[in-house]
Amino acid sequence: MIALGIIEVEPARREVLWQYLSAQPEFACVLCVGSHQEFLAGLKQLATKPRLVLANIQLPGCSGLTGLADLRQRLPEVTLFILSGPRQAECVVEALREGAAGYLEYLAPLPLLKQSLLVAAAGGLVIRPQVAQLLTHHLYPALLPALPADLTVREQQVLRGLSAGLSYQGIADQLCLSLDTVRTYVRQVYRKLGVNSRAGLLAKTLSYA
Repeated sequence: MIALGIIEVEPARREVLWQYLSAQPEFACVLCVGSHQEFLAGLKQLATKPRLVLANIQLPGCSGLTGLADLRQRLPEVTLFILSGPRQAECVVEALREGAAGYLEYLAPLPLLKQSLLVAAAGGLVIRPQVAQLLTHHLYPALLPALPADLTVREQQVLRGLSAGLSYQGIADQLCLSLDTVRTYVRQVYRKLGVNSRAGLLAKTLSYA
């Protein structure tokens, strides 16, 4: 069972998230609050710290990301997952830079949210198409010159696919490689960048910006 914390500003939505996720056998909701400050205060009272945190970043500008960075420092092993508005792609990219394992929009169906949280908790990366497009076509090409020089061309191609949220099979189809070959390249990329998950990989890649 995954210990889950929720930070949601809007009371009605917070109650819906709490009721739905608490009823799922995969999750144990240990903390549900309306602000970063309340979350930090609540942490002190918990015997079991959250392994996964679902957080809202709907604050003016991108200032809500300060809380994510603080959580990352205080709970380095936690998996962060964010809820965002439909026009917050730039904020989402910054959250990914802070190590968030993915995001969904506020109005996403609850079953999709559950599935996405399970993917994130298992070390996966959940990126919606508009942010994947932003990473692939705008940010990633600018980052390539700053990446470690020992990444081969094929490893860079695999890294680009991972950063765009493609599955291993999707990368294999795109590059005309076998699935086992893609897995080998992924292990090599992880080793060279010193990471062990997609979220860590994306955060490390964006840190070169």
